[in-house]
Amino acid sequence: MFLYDKKEKSLDVYDFTANKDDLIGYRMTQMEQIPESERIFVAETHIDPYGDLLLFEKYTGKTFNDKVLSASYADNDSEERKKSNAYRRYHVLKSDNRSKRNNEILLDCYGFGHLADRSVVQIQYPEIIKYYLLKRTSYDFVGSDEYGKNYKMEDIIQLPESLYLLQLLEQGKFTSFYGKDISEQLSLYTLAKVNEISMEELQKMDACGITQDAYSKTIKKAESDSHVLKLIKK
Repeated sequence: MFLYDKKEKSLDVYDFTANKDDLIGYRMTQMEQIPESERIFVAETHIDPYGDLLLFEKYTGKTFNDKVLSASYADNDSEERKKSNAYRRYHVLKSDNRSKRNNEILLDCYGFGHLADRSVVQIQYPEIIKYYLLKRTSYDFVGSDEYGKNYKMEDIIQLPESLYLLQLLEQGKFTSFYGKDISEQLSLYTLAKVNEISMEELQKMDACGITQDAYSKTIKKAESDSHVLKLIKK
């Protein structure tokens, strides 16, 4: 990816890349932090008959959402909760160990970088935040009952925090690190200046209709990129 560093009258453009094999090795090694039986999950939920957008569907696609969900809301199917509302709503994550081979294929798919653009949901448990990568963007409908509708979402991968941070880095979500130490992830990358662009020329190109909002988009990206450039240049 390219990073922009805004100067007073110009823009320095950097190439920010990592070796593919280094990224694969890092993902595979870091996944060992998660016990094998806790790596793959399926989300099961029950909503009322008129329910619309399902919980994890709010966190998939191009719209990034870094809100931390409470486990009592996002991973709880207790009988007490079911009885606390008329429609017995719940949402729960369950370990999916039905097929060891399918799980291995899914983890390889992640390890080789094919899911680097996917969303990750954060859930706060009593003593820890857990990170769940969503391969899919929607749930499957599995039937109705007298209280509402049942859905499930498969192919959910639990990541250690180190790989959640890598996911943010790969997606350019630099404002979401919240003071986290990402030196380990940054060490996988190299930074090299490849060009310098005049800010005045960008404005002229917009004014002449050659580009559209290039100047404002560049300024916005440079502001975001500054968060990671400060860490790299420490």
